[in-house]
Amino acid sequence: MTNKIKIRKKILPPQINKQVNSYLGTSPSRIDSRVKLSGADEWVATGKWARVKSTNVRYIKYDKKEKILSVQFKNGMVYPYKQVPVRTAKDMYNASSMGRYVWRRLRDVYSFD
Repeated sequence: MTNKIKIRKKILPPQINKQVNSYLGTSPSRIDSRVKLSGADEWVATGKWARVKSTNVRYIKYDKKEKILSVQFKNGMVYPYKQVPVRTAKDMYNASSMGRYVWRRLRDVYSFD
């Protein structure tokens, strides 16, 4: 007898998905992960979602005009941090541990919806 393991994806309620997608513009799930960025400056300039190597964070995006740093965690939750300076966004992009960066530098400093 073989054991079957069911993998369940965490799905956000429709109203949250709709709010997040309209607020952020593009859903992280529709990103072409083949796009490679050369660094933080290019990432900030594009204003697009970037897939990152992290144990906790899947994608990050920075809206330079609105000063919003959006972080999607691997559990599916998206946090748009408001009024984040460009330097802070670039520092996160270059951080050795993005989860730790969020925990120490973003969560208690910048508001999010």
